[in-house]
Amino acid sequence: MYGRPLARTCHVTWAWLLALAVGLWVPPPAARSDDAPAPQLCVLYPDVLPPYREVFQGILEGIKSSDPLHPLCHHAIRERDDPPDLKKLFEEQPPKVVVTLGRVATQAFERSGSTILQLIGALDISPATRPNASGISLAVDPERLFGRLLSLAPTVKRILVVYDPARDQWIMDRARKAAALLGIELHAEPASTLIESAPKYGDYVRTARSGTDAIWLSSTSGLVNDPDLIAYLIEQAWARRIIVFSNTLDHAKAGVLFAPFPDPVALGRRLGTMALQTVENPSQAPRIEALTDFKIAVNVRIARHLGIFGGHEDLSRFDLVLDPTGGIE
Repeated sequence: MYGRPLARTCHVTWAWLLALAVGLWVPPPAARSDDAPAPQLCVLYPDVLPPYREVFQGILEGIKSSDPLHPLCHHAIRERDDPPDLKKLFEEQPPKVVVTLGRVATQAFERSGSTILQLIGALDISPATRPNASGISLAVDPERLFGRLLSLAPTVKRILVVYDPARDQWIMDRARKAAALLGIELHAEPASTLIESAPKYGDYVRTARSGTDAIWLSSTSGLVNDPDLIAYLIEQAWARRIIVFSNTLDHAKAGVLFAPFPDPVALGRRLGTMALQTVENPSQAPRIEALTDFKIAVNVRIARHLGIFGGHEDLSRFDLVLDPTGGIE
């Protein structure tokens, strides 16, 4: 069987791969002189150990580069921190916008009751789950994702996907527009639970056409992140030579063709630009954008099995190349 052995042989964690791609360190904020400009932006991020820390520091570096004329205020937040302490951080010189990265920092800021404008990043948010929020979701922009799919497999004519309409409808709306723009068909089936989604994915992998159909594991929720379901889909896709791609990097290690992962520095630059736009126009309507700043990890064994790679291809165009026999090329 194919799926489980591959998952065991490629011992590379999501965070380690991101840290490998970042390789940056943001120094602690320098002491500020009395005549130095006050920070416009303040970033809250989780206090985590390496290699996860390097991911958030890459985002910080990107945010800092977007506003070089002002110092960047930033604080690591521990899950056990008392929310009122956050208010004290901003009493002396409150920033105009607070950027919160990840679940811990975002929830801590929201519990604090602060009225400072907030921008969310590094979190899987949607207009349905946070209708009054602004920020950049971890949900990948479908047009760019489908473009990468077609660059790898230009014979694909149809994408098959299962999605949760309660949280992912906004992405499916974008996906339909992207598919029409690229001249391909999108077949999307709704589901609310794993019990509903599993048989639909099973039907897809049993009936998909090799070479022209591709199965998209789009959800980062419980619709697809089940080890047994992933193993079954990978094994069936291997046997029938069906293209499967995912929004989850771990799935590329397990045996799907490719998966995106955030580019931390580029994401930070985009968050910084968005935050400065909020500073200039604080009354603008809330908006959540899809992730366009991402890199691609490709599973070279799957690509060769599908006939996408012939053995002498240029792998430098991919950000990470996963090889189950050797980990990373």
